[in-house]
Amino acid sequence: MSKFFEKDNFLSESECRLLIDYQKKHSENDISNWSTKDHDSNWSNRIVKLDKVDNDSIRRLVEVVKYKISILCAKSYNVDYIYPEYCDLVYWATGMSLGVHADNMWINRPKEKHFCSHRDFSAVIYLNDNYKGGKTFFNDNGYEVEPKTGKLIYFTSGKEDAHGVTEVISGDRYTFALWFTKNEERIFLPYNKSIQEQSVDIADSVYKILKDRIN
Repeated sequence: MSKFFEKDNFLSESECRLLIDYQKKHSENDISNWSTKDHDSNWSNRIVKLDKVDNDSIRRLVEVVKYKISILCAKSYNVDYIYPEYCDLVYWATGMSLGVHADNMWINRPKEKHFCSHRDFSAVIYLNDNYKGGKTFFNDNGYEVEPKTGKLIYFTSGKEDAHGVTEVISGDRYTFALWFTKNEERIFLPYNKSIQEQSVDIADSVYKILKDRIN
């Protein structure tokens, strides 16, 4: 039986705007070849993976969000430990939708191994609401979530919370999608680009100093 949670104003409007701007800056959002025939055709050119965040404010915000939702999931589902597994920012253009699915198994092929079988909990944050359609719905009871800027919804990743997205009738829809796991080995470890760049700069400086001394 479906058991999901909604939390209004989880993010402020200014935080949502920051994430939308970051998504636009880092994604082509080119949907000219969009189709639902396969995974790549569906998601290419419209998602921003948050494993290489190059903005300190965005990186801090993303980490805070992951911590908060991990705690919420653990409390809501009475689980000792939950770990962030993956997250991204997603653009949805007019005409886009998503059929009923579970996030950790194939509903129509339950015996077939799913590439994300380790996922236990899913979450979506609505970054805007100035569009029509694009409602997350749950197959078990037909409930449709009313999009609202900053709203968080979270639920289990299995078939009990099979869900989809109704067609975006007009406007552009932006969401922040996250997944969580009880498997510590699957924890999401983002690559800190700014630190890596600093390390490269330091290494270059040291190299130049040593080179000058040698010469």
